[in-house]
Formats: sequence, C-alpha cells, structure tokens
Amino acid sequence: MKTNTTPDFETLVESYYRLLLRFAVSLCGDLDSALELTQRAFLVALKREEPLRKPRQAKRWLFTIMFSEFLRRRRLERAI
Repeated sequence: MKTNTTPDFETLVESYYRLLLRFAVSLCGDLDSALELTQRAFLVALKREEPLRKPRQAKRWLFTIMFSEFLRRRRLERAI
C-alpha cells in the first residue's frame, strides 16, 4: 500500500496558521490586519499550488508569500 506524502491544503493551514499569524501581527501591528494578511497569504498559496507540489519547502513559501503580500499592500497604501 502506497501512502501519499503530499499534504493537502487543509494540512498546510493547520500546520502553519499560528506561525504565519504571529508573523503577520509582527508586520502589521494589529490583529485585524494580521488576520486579513494571513488569509490573503493562504489564498495566494492555494492559487499557486507551489507549497503542495513541494511540501518540504511549504513553510518557506508561505512566509515568503506573506511578506510579499505585506509589501504589496504597503506600496498600495502609500500610493493613495
């Protein structure tokens, strides 16, 4: 019997949600913005599917996505 070693998206969320949220709070400074940023990072990750194809790199991908989204949002806020 062959076991599937590729995690599903729900497993990624369960594994990394708290770590990402903690990082988001440190970036944003408030919980509401951090929750939104965390959700956005997982949404982008889901669309890219990269963390699912390379599970060993999932944590790094998710943190990179989150930081990129944070920078993108800051640039947009400053442009307004």
